[in-house]
Amino acid sequence: MNLFSSLDDDDNQGVAGRINAKQRLLSKKWEIDAFADFQFVQKEFKTIERLFTIEFDRDWNLTNPLGNQSLLVAGANFNLPGKGSAKYQLEKLDFSESFSGTRHVVDGLFRFKKFNGSKFRKHFKK
Repeated sequence: MNLFSSLDDDDNQGVAGRINAKQRLLSKKWEIDAFADFQFVQKEFKTIERLFTIEFDRDWNLTNPLGNQSLLVAGANFNLPGKGSAKYQLEKLDFSESFSGTRHVVDGLFRFKKFNGSKFRKHFKK
């Protein structure tokens, strides 16, 4: 890309966007919140700052992803005040030319009478 010439200016522009949503589903003894986050990055988009964590490529086992990228993260938070919380999250990552993958994350922290701070976290990849 040449910043000093107008030739081939079509490759100098790319689009990226992000949409977030969160909704309380239940607010009685249990509090349940549903959430969704969708992110799209066109392959021509060049960012100045990092969009994802440093471990993102390693977490998804990416070597050389090509094409437009879309990432959907959706799930639910379950909270039982005074006892703990749990979260289920589905992540769907696609690169239009080279990769498609799904990951499930279960995370939680509960306190019981004799157990304090039982924490679990599990990833399932497909």
